[in-house]
Amino acid sequence: ATGQTTEAEGDTEEDARRPTRRFPFGGGQTGPYPPLGVSLAVGLRAAGSSPVVLVTAFLTVLAAWGLFAGLGFPMPAGPMAALLALPPLHVLFDAQLVQVVAEGTVALVAVSVGVVAFRAVTLGLLVLLVIDGLQHGEPRFRRVIGRLPRVWTGLVQVYLLELALVLVAPLLLGSFLGPQAGNLGILLALVFGLHFLAMAPPVVATEDLRAQDAIRVSTRAARLPGLRHFGLVFVYFFLVVFVMLQVSPPGLLSPATPSILVWAFVLAATIVHMGVLGAFAYRWLAVRSEPA
Repeated sequence: ATGQTTEAEGDTEEDARRPTRRFPFGGGQTGPYPPLGVSLAVGLRAAGSSPVVLVTAFLTVLAAWGLFAGLGFPMPAGPMAALLALPPLHVLFDAQLVQVVAEGTVALVAVSVGVVAFRAVTLGLLVLLVIDGLQHGEPRFRRVIGRLPRVWTGLVQVYLLELALVLVAPLLLGSFLGPQAGNLGILLALVFGLHFLAMAPPVVATEDLRAQDAIRVSTRAARLPGLRHFGLVFVYFFLVVFVMLQVSPPGLLSPATPSILVWAFVLAATIVHMGVLGAFAYRWLAVRSEPA
């Protein structure tokens, strides 16, 4: 009996050391992630109850809209509502901006560098504030500002990967299946990019890793057992692409001079983006030891 017990304990230890099986989109049992409702509730509470996060997000939207409008690219209400969409969804608007306003190589490089720097600073600041709120109850601007330069460097590299994914995938798919497959390539790039890179900003903000290692860890986190991660990705992707970008409430048709109703719609959407960012950050803090 003692020999059987020792053998059983050895099997248990061996199972504990055995690496967790991972799937492209989760799969298997429930998995280590918190439930969808809990994740969204915690994320929305962390973002929506913090004046620092809300003010920073709203000022970021105002600055982004001013940047687009100042460069002669006024936006409809739907795209305005998606200005703070999580990576890589916001790359769509940035690529359109660069194509419209940049004439010549110098202008193209200058606008591209400016957009990348702006996105990395704003996303880095927001994800640091959200995570600081999750860890300490209330985010402190002074507490996170010193960590921004390191996070900014990592997010610049993550953004370049997002941009390459969104630009290259349609070209590759179109070369094999024809020009009509370009839109499908963009759709697939956004879905796969959001699935595998959604955890990258929280990883960059919380772990002392190089950008390429953070991307690798984010990919591993997306492949943990269970479908809860893909469920959150799917819900958010559907909300942004098929609701915010396609449906504009009545009266939201004046992008050059947005009305109060337009801004109310945009700010409500911004709270949703921050809540989903908080949900991904909360989930990463819950499983950060799993994909190490």
